[in-house]
Amino acid sequence: MKGIAGLSAILTFSTFLTTVDFSGFFGEGEPFMMVFGVLIIVVFFGGIPFLTAFSYVLLAGEVMEMCVDSNTQKLYNTMEKNGYDIRPRDITNIYPSGSEPPKPKEPEPEE
Repeated sequence: MKGIAGLSAILTFSTFLTTVDFSGFFGEGEPFMMVFGVLIIVVFFGGIPFLTAFSYVLLAGEVMEMCVDSNTQKLYNTMEKNGYDIRPRDITNIYPSGSEPPKPKEPEPEE
């Protein structure tokens, strides 16, 4: 799917470039209009695609945020179906029963 989307984006971009008349952006030889035209073209072809892609990333983040509870439940169901124990654990005691936590190092005596 990514290949088709990427190819269609390239084709659309090339079709757009061949059909747009950029001469209106540059004016009649005025230096200010030339700089302004270059700026507009850079924004069109550099800035707007970046902002569009960034907005899609923000949208995907919001959708994931809204679906976090159902996605968590699906994950737990899949884990339980595959034989994992999904009961909540108290992680304050990280040492298994019967083992002792390491003892702190004693400071070396000074000479």
